[in-house]
Amino acid sequence: DGSKYVSRELDEYSHRRICIFSVRFSQQGTELVGASSDHCLYVCNIETGAVQRVYAHDDDVNSVCFVEHDGNVLLSGSDDALVKLWDRRMLSSDADSSSAPAEPLRNRCPARGSSRSGMQKPVGILEGHMYGVTHVTSRNDARLVLSNSKDQTAKLFDLRMCRSELQTLHSQDSQEFQNDMRRHRWDYRWEPYEQSACRMGKHPNDRSLRTFRGHKVAQTLVRAYFTPPSMGAAHVVCGSFDGAAHIYDITTGECVRKLAGHSNTVRDISMHPFENTLATSSWDGRVLLWDYQPELLTC
Repeated sequence: DGSKYVSRELDEYSHRRICIFSVRFSQQGTELVGASSDHCLYVCNIETGAVQRVYAHDDDVNSVCFVEHDGNVLLSGSDDALVKLWDRRMLSSDADSSSAPAEPLRNRCPARGSSRSGMQKPVGILEGHMYGVTHVTSRNDARLVLSNSKDQTAKLFDLRMCRSELQTLHSQDSQEFQNDMRRHRWDYRWEPYEQSACRMGKHPNDRSLRTFRGHKVAQTLVRAYFTPPSMGAAHVVCGSFDGAAHIYDITTGECVRKLAGHSNTVRDISMHPFENTLATSSWDGRVLLWDYQPELLTC
């Protein structure tokens, strides 16, 4: 149809297929960051084509975002149930180079359930979710971040509450939890959460400020977001398997409204940059526009 595109090869030497579950532009528009099924993050310079690869998690990385405007700080969420904070200035470079081919990814990226050998070091880890993290996002204040999870909760975190990787690795509670989670894996694509083999209660090292419950996460990587400053920045909006978008009060954690209009899973949400309008996209094949009126938000 005449459309043009530019292809960015993420790892021309890996010889394996990977899936990019999430992609985000930097604030400056000069870089893209992607979250991948090979447990890695990829940061691509749009102008030069250089790619930095970060060996990030023990499982699929489902979501990634920039935390600060300068593009140096990243947040990632994975099926290993962890949210990790990264400072690119503290990472070893792994840019593709035609003069120095990278070692094949299959020989370098840790396999699922393997040891942490070869994994790069985050500046902080946020624990609290019981199952895989489907989405992470920042409020762009270098402090508060939001995650959504297959454990049927969204969580509000303060980045100042991060634990170091060393603290996490040496925590007996954390290691026992990770072992339990691996023993009782369930597949949210077809197994109901109510019948999952493992419901262990609260995470022993939950670092979250608030937990939002009521929406359902199943079959797909359901997203969750902060409302922007133009909407008062006082709420969190989550998609849901039940066909509604759930709005929670960020202070109390209570659901204040459900936007019910779809007949299938609400997977994603977008807020208008300066008007009180939000859009919901669904597996029913429709995008609905909603008038967001905070003063009328009651369940």
